[in-house]
Amino acid sequence: MQLRKARAWYQANAEQYTPEVIRQIQKKLDLPQTGIVDHTFLNNVGVWQVSFDLLLASGRGIPVSADTESFNFPANGVLTPEQLAKMFPSGLSRPESMIRYVKDIEKIVQTWDTLDTAGKRASAIKTLLNQYSQANGFPAPNLQSVQMNPGRSGSFSSTSWRIKINAASLNDTMDPEQIREAMATLYHEARHAEQNFMSVRLMLGAGLTPAQIGEQTGIPKEVITAAARKPINPASVQGIVANEFYQSSFGVYAKARNKTMSDLNTRYGEMLAARANLSNLEEKRRKAAQALASAATPTLRTERQQDLQQLDSQISAARTREATATRNYNTIYAAYRALPGERDAWDAEGALPVVRYRNGIK
Repeated sequence: MQLRKARAWYQANAEQYTPEVIRQIQKKLDLPQTGIVDHTFLNNVGVWQVSFDLLLASGRGIPVSADTESFNFPANGVLTPEQLAKMFPSGLSRPESMIRYVKDIEKIVQTWDTLDTAGKRASAIKTLLNQYSQANGFPAPNLQSVQMNPGRSGSFSSTSWRIKINAASLNDTMDPEQIREAMATLYHEARHAEQNFMSVRLMLGAGLTPAQIGEQTGIPKEVITAAARKPINPASVQGIVANEFYQSSFGVYAKARNKTMSDLNTRYGEMLAARANLSNLEEKRRKAAQALASAATPTLRTERQQDLQQLDSQISAARTREATATRNYNTIYAAYRALPGERDAWDAEGALPVVRYRNGIK
């Protein structure tokens, strides 16, 4: 039954999963390169899926129940674009790139104290960003440190081709683990730049002109010019991977993605406001309880008790609002993490501590 479903899936997606793409997968699996989806192909895909080390590649698992995760893909024979990106890693998602980056992070950690100004620390980070952008063939984004809300570490803008990082990431009081987290954020945002560059390369491979691409995406002309040197063939494994990023950011799913990102900011603000309101009410109650304890007359004690009762009612309502706001934020955050570009970038970031541990890098 599962093999029939898998074969039907490839037939339904035959426009992308062409015989040439199937041959590329068969070559990766050391199979005869027939270009045909047969039982041997599906069985070997299933073997790869259950043997793939998802934890090492992404730092995460796949929930299979309320309290259980799997660190392999389900053996269903269907190679989704997400799985193809893992089978054929490119750029910053390659294991060798991650290993080198983790080693370079440790060099930054060891020299952080000698970088005695925010400017020097920013320069060191910018040098690393340029190095990894150049090594992986995409134009290095500009780097800018800005003040951000707590819990926000960085962002990438394709239209300005700029990475913003939280100015707090350049603080000289950061401990080694905080430095590693900041550098992992940089890797995450750089991967977004690479995803957008892949999208442009795919559009060029599909025959769009630089002017058309610029109008559709708003990506700077110099980035499009650089991408023109290595277009991606849509009828390839790399084309399938790039197409998922393209459709999410600039294609048929772009509007839905933009709404998710907007809703994420809205829900985050609502959650922070609800928490601040609850905290304020709890502080008022603490002071009211102190006032009750020091009330000198029965009349004052009655008034203070009434104050406490009113505050308890307000706090109960505020806790309900805070719980609702948190639940709403968690729901949209899960949707945000499921966006193709975010899933991929969070995987690149999440893999770094696992790579560091597995390779004994200190």
